[in-house]
Amino acid sequence: MDPAPNPLPDEKAPAAPAAAARSPAVYTFADMRIKVGDRAQLEPPSQMAAGRIPVRIVGWVEGHSLIVTGPHTRSGRLMLERGENVLLRVFTGSSAFAFKSTLLKPTRLPLEYMHLSFPDRVDGLEVRNSPRFRVDLPARITTAAHPDGMDAMISNISATGALVESSEPLGVPGEDLGLEFTFGLHGIPARLKLSAAIRTTKSAEDAANAPRHQHGVTFKDTAPNDLLILRAFVWHEMYAHPRNAV
Repeated sequence: MDPAPNPLPDEKAPAAPAAAARSPAVYTFADMRIKVGDRAQLEPPSQMAAGRIPVRIVGWVEGHSLIVTGPHTRSGRLMLERGENVLLRVFTGSSAFAFKSTLLKPTRLPLEYMHLSFPDRVDGLEVRNSPRFRVDLPARITTAAHPDGMDAMISNISATGALVESSEPLGVPGEDLGLEFTFGLHGIPARLKLSAAIRTTKSAEDAANAPRHQHGVTFKDTAPNDLLILRAFVWHEMYAHPRNAV
């Protein structure tokens, strides 16, 4: 078994990857290249309604058991019983992974650990330049022709740009626009007001034969704090909803 540091220190969330996810694929445990002390997110059975809980990798015995720290929420220790199924999510390097496991044994003395069944299947997404994810976020757009703003929808987004859909054309390639939208990040509401340039345009009709205009935009002159929030949002989407990759 790989040795575990004691105690495990607090660890900040990894920086957002500047990459776009590919199609999900099946990997082995070794492919994840996880290390003792790496952070993971544990999803308990859905009836517990506890959401994703951060844990740390303590060690493993190849083919037999994976050991992680005990899960704690703001309300205290999460009580799990033997035989209960959990889902773990791990981000390492340029890939996001997820695998199912079963609680074999909880250990509370001398330290609180959980022995989980060793995963026999790991689903993962590799990433490349500019991660982009489907989000369907309502947005408010301002342009030279519409200084008071008009409603639109962000269909997908990355740290460098987005696909914006509207019922009216927003402009032509090369023109600038303002983009304002609100979203939730780890339960905290966030609002961004960004500048962007139109790069591509496309017009079509939706299922009800109503006109829809798509605009590929690139963000420009993004303030450092806004860029940090935007990257955190994109990283969260990749980590939490990998199958929404475009």
